[in-house]
Amino acid sequence: MSSRSLERARPAATGFDDLSPVPLYYRLASVLREKLVSGEYAVGGSTFGEGWSHFEMGQALFRLGRTDQAATSLNRGLRLLYESGDESAVVLFVIMIAAVALAQGNRDRAYRLAGSAWALRDRSGLDIISIPENTTVGLERATLEALTGADGEAYRQGFLLSTHQAVALALNL
Repeated sequence: MSSRSLERARPAATGFDDLSPVPLYYRLASVLREKLVSGEYAVGGSTFGEGWSHFEMGQALFRLGRTDQAATSLNRGLRLLYESGDESAVVLFVIMIAAVALAQGNRDRAYRLAGSAWALRDRSGLDIISIPENTTVGLERATLEALTGADGEAYRQGFLLSTHQAVALALNL
């Protein structure tokens, strides 16, 4: 999304009530937010639905530049899914939390998380973080592999983390 279209998408207020003119992606996130707020997923017992809604919301908030809110939503979803035993989405949450850390200027944390996400991807065999909708500029595999110095070391250290360690780092535990 270009910065010009992002500016058009940026709501005047702080909530999502005013997002109707923005792209469908953000309207979808608003619907998911309503399901989270109403507790519809929790009442229905859909842990995956609730966790995935947090991912979608976090991704939308990130794209709107609301990194603190994005981190909160992503952390909630990651915790919910990981604690329920569903590790299938962990790689997506970790790479998205890495993107938030990078946007907030925390390069060391971002590169460690990105390294752990790519390692999780390799161990799982599921290449879901290379899909264009899930990529973040600066966290592509080739870009990370080319890092040198402290940035490269952070990436390589992240690559050695277990799933449990990657989740703990993502959640700041």
